[in-house]
Amino acid sequence: MSDSQIIELRLPISTVLPPGWADCVDQEMLREILNQAGKHIDNGALRLLKRSLDLRGRGEPKWQLRIEHQPKSQGPFESWQPNTAEAQGDPIIIVGAGPAGTFAALQLVQHGLSPIIVDRGEPVQPRRKALADLSARGRLHTNSNYCFGEGGAGTFSDGKLYTRVKDKKGVRHLLEILEYFGAPQRILYDARPHIGSNKLPPLLTRLREHLESRGARYRWQ
Repeated sequence: MSDSQIIELRLPISTVLPPGWADCVDQEMLREILNQAGKHIDNGALRLLKRSLDLRGRGEPKWQLRIEHQPKSQGPFESWQPNTAEAQGDPIIIVGAGPAGTFAALQLVQHGLSPIIVDRGEPVQPRRKALADLSARGRLHTNSNYCFGEGGAGTFSDGKLYTRVKDKKGVRHLLEILEYFGAPQRILYDARPHIGSNKLPPLLTRLREHLESRGARYRWQ
């Protein structure tokens, strides 16, 4: 928004911050933090854009926060929402259910098109069993392993979300989609965000279920 204001804060790490702020930062938390910093904002919407910890120098480490304030007259901040219309039209074939294939399918469904996603591997839950078989017994499933299957090679990593892409709006859009399907809210503002290996499989399952509910179809193995 053209009238939004960006507020930069540097807070000593010893600052007493609201309980639960490590995992989720809401409007009231941001108002409380701003009040502690002597910046009293009673109206409008607040959004945390970035949070990082500055360890440079010999002094006390400092939290660096970038907060966006939008006047109340402009309404709430926009965030990603799915298109609820069922996909129509001739099917479009997508090869691979990794990140590129999954988000290509999501884009197609958002525009009312009907994709079919084919993958050499398995959905994320049976893929877990194949990986356990490999780790415990040394038995390799050639079509379902760390490389092949739902989510691609990164599914069973810790889900680091680093990128050199300079398109901040595009990156924010992607992070909002991940947050919508179950990633922790902190990926929207942490300087070094990651989802966590325990959250990636259920996130992928919810994303697939959403795609299927809108007309997308999967063909495994």
